[in-house]
Formats: sequence, C-alpha cells, structure tokens
Amino acid sequence: MGGLKPALLFGESALFAAFGAGLRIAAADRTQLLASRRTLVLAPHPDDESLGCGAIIRRLRDAGVAVRIVIATDGAQSHHSATFAQARLVALRRQEALDACAKLGVDAQQVIFLDLPDTGLAANTAALSERVLAQITEFQPEQVLYPSAIDSHPDHQALASVLEGLKGQSRLTCPVYGYPVWFWKLSTWKRPLRALRALAGVRLVKASTTGMLDHKRSAIAAHRSQFENLLDEPDWSFLPETFTRHFLTSFELFFEMKSQ
Repeated sequence: MGGLKPALLFGESALFAAFGAGLRIAAADRTQLLASRRTLVLAPHPDDESLGCGAIIRRLRDAGVAVRIVIATDGAQSHHSATFAQARLVALRRQEALDACAKLGVDAQQVIFLDLPDTGLAANTAALSERVLAQITEFQPEQVLYPSAIDSHPDHQALASVLEGLKGQSRLTCPVYGYPVWFWKLSTWKRPLRALRALAGVRLVKASTTGMLDHKRSAIAAHRSQFENLLDEPDWSFLPETFTRHFLTSFELFFEMKSQ
C-alpha cells in the first residue's frame, strides 16, 4: 500500500472518514457492557487486534477483566524481501504482537499463536475451527471479538466464517462482535451488494475510546513492520497514516449478530 498515490489515499480516506462518522452516530453505545465481560479476541494476523479493538481490550484490562488474544496466522506473507528472510519476519511479527499486547495490558501467557499459514486460512478451516474451539472451551469467554465477515481479506473472511459456524452450531453460546479492519478500504466495496447485505444482517454497536487512545496508538505503533518501511526497500509495503486514522476515532465500531 505504501506505493499508492497520495491523492488517491487522501480521497479514499476522506470518503471512509465520512462513512465511518455516520455509522458511529447510528451505532448504539455499548461501552459499559463490552468492557465488563471476560473476552476472547480472535485476530487473523498480528496487528488486527490492535487496530480493530485495542481500546476496548485496554479498557477491559484496566477494569481487571480477563482477556485472551488468539492470533491465527504467522504473518509471513505481509512482505517479500530479498534481504529479510521469511523466518525472520515471522519472528519479528510475533515479537511485535507480544509488545503491542503488553501495551494493551495483556500478558504474554494470554497471547496465543496458532501459526497457521498467512493467506491460507480458507484452505485450513478444519484445523482453524478445531483450534478456535479448543481456545473457547479452555478460556470460557463471556464474549468474543472477531474480524468482521464484511472485510475483503480472505483470512478475515475465513476466520469470521469459522466463528460464525461455531455460533450457528451452538458450540459457542456467548455474544460475538465483529470488528472492521479492511472494511475501510475500497477493495471491500468492489462488490457493494455483498457488503450491504452483510451490514443489513448485523446490529451496529460502539465502544468509547475516551482515555484509551494513547494506549491504542502505542500498541499500533509496536507493529513497526506494518507501518514503517523498515529496510527502506521500494517494494516494502506498509499501511499509511491515512488508513490507520480510521482506528483512532472517538469510538470503536462493532457488528453484532442480530440473532443474538
């Protein structure tokens, strides 16, 4: 993404800033409820936990509520470098995730890495479902935060599908809330009818970030490989500030299943 033209990035950012503001106005404020329940956070990649729900994670931990974060993939496909070995990238992203979660108040013992192939969750749904169910059974959450099925990224969709499948089979009985990440990119809206149908099937809720934004900003910054050109390589992609600003607003947005 680092190579996108500034004018395009600015226009896309402005469009989604207005869209997001409207959604947050329409969403019901569930800050107190979301900040009171034992919470399992499912993240497709290291950094999704910080972007999508970092503020509510920190609010939960400040209140003494237990949080476990499960990161599904090893993050190996975020970059391809001639000088930075893939194994080194995996190790770096794991450490970045631990550092970020620490800034959100979550101890390393409660950060679980499933180490499934990055961009390969759709091909590993049986293993993913088994391991997610094992975490649910062990941790016994009172709510689960997971990547929104509306996101365009296939790993996000695969993890959402597994979670919603467990919910539909009554193997998960607590409330579940999808957090948007790639929702804020035009790639999600290349199929607008699909996205709008998905939105119609959820209830919009929000949680205040008041007092939590500095913690969330610090956690996002801990994922340096995703937000900086670490090696100053022309092909090293990174997420620009015009994208990350969507996650540093006055409320975090969640999509709650209407069937709950």
